Amino acid sequence: MRGIVLLVPAAALSEAWQQIRRHDPGHFEQMRDLLASPMVLIDPLDDTEATRAGELIGGRDLDPDVAAAQVATCSRARDWPVLAAAPTRLLVIYPELTVETLPGLS
Repeated sequence: MRGIVLLVPAAALSEAWQQIRRHDPGHFEQMRDLLASPMVLIDPLDDTEATRAGELIGGRDLDPDVAAAQVATCSRARDWPVLAAAPTRLLVIYPELTVETLPGLS
C-alpha cells in the first residue's frame, strides 16, 4: 500500500493550532493523531526558509503572511500541490501554485 506524504510547513502548523484553540478545541486530539502519522512531515521554519519566504513577497505591496509564504516556498521547492482552506491567500503570493481546497471548505 502506498500513501501520500503530507508536508506541513511549521508556520502553517502554528496557525492551525491557533485556529483550533480559538474555534474548535474539540479537535485537539484529531490534530495530534494526524501529526503522529508517519506520513506527515513538518518542514521547519529556520533562517534559510524564513529568508526564502520573505524573498518570495519582497518588493510587492502585500501584507506579511509568513504561513502562506512558507507554504508557497515549500510547494515550489518540491513541485508539490498545496491543500489549503484559503487558496486565495496563497495564489496572491505565488499565482503558479497548484492549490486544492480542503474538502468541505470551498
